[in-house]
Amino acid sequence: MRLATPLVAIGAPAGAYYPEVARRLSARLTVPEHAAVCNAVGAVAGVVSETCEVLVNQPALNLFRVHDPAGNRDYANAHAAIEEARRVSRELALSAARRAGATDPHVETSVTERRALAGADADVDYLAEAIVRSRATGRPASGRPP
Repeated sequence: MRLATPLVAIGAPAGAYYPEVARRLSARLTVPEHAAVCNAVGAVAGVVSETCEVLVNQPALNLFRVHDPAGNRDYANAHAAIEEARRVSRELALSAARRAGATDPHVETSVTERRALAGADADVDYLAEAIVRSRATGRPASGRPP
């Protein structure tokens, strides 16, 4: 077996391990000048990102159901259901980002509504479903892998 392109080695042990790998693959080896710190730059500049989605739908007229990992809960109005979905998706995204190693994560939440027409002349629109998506991002804690 032979590689058609050069093998590029980065990371602290690049000079120690990759010459033998390149020899076994009959490949040319390129070790950049600052290969030893390439991965360190990536770790420092890296970002932890976790996303959580919670669904709100209307299975019956004026019954708004929030679906999340903890189960389903029903609300009498869309606003209350969407606010609960915002709270839950935000909390879950933050928790996941912290577990993944993020320190002081920032959360952005969006709501995508899908509406449908109803009524005798289809002149009334109603909320068929809403997807509430929260994304928590943060820098990894130093000394801990993300």
